[in-house]
Amino acid sequence: MLGRTLASVRLAGIEIRDADALGLALLLRSRGHLHAADEIETACISYEREVVLTLEDRDAIIAVLTSPADDGLARLEETLLLQGEWRQAEGLA
Repeated sequence: MLGRTLASVRLAGIEIRDADALGLALLLRSRGHLHAADEIETACISYEREVVLTLEDRDAIIAVLTSPADDGLARLEETLLLQGEWRQAEGLA
């Protein structure tokens, strides 16, 4: 737990405050992305604070995040978009 606050989770290596992560989970759930929502919610209430995202989870997060106001969520969106571009360029998508 060195180098991070107790009230945050890591998504794609990006620190996200629990409140913002739970808001993201709620948005994901409302759009039918149940797996991603469950993973994030579980991380927020457990001691396992690193969320392992599947490719489908990553795509779901990109789909629901549109110009997020929070810095952490904005960095998450940017990171996931860049990773997606890299996967496509490498023929992995």
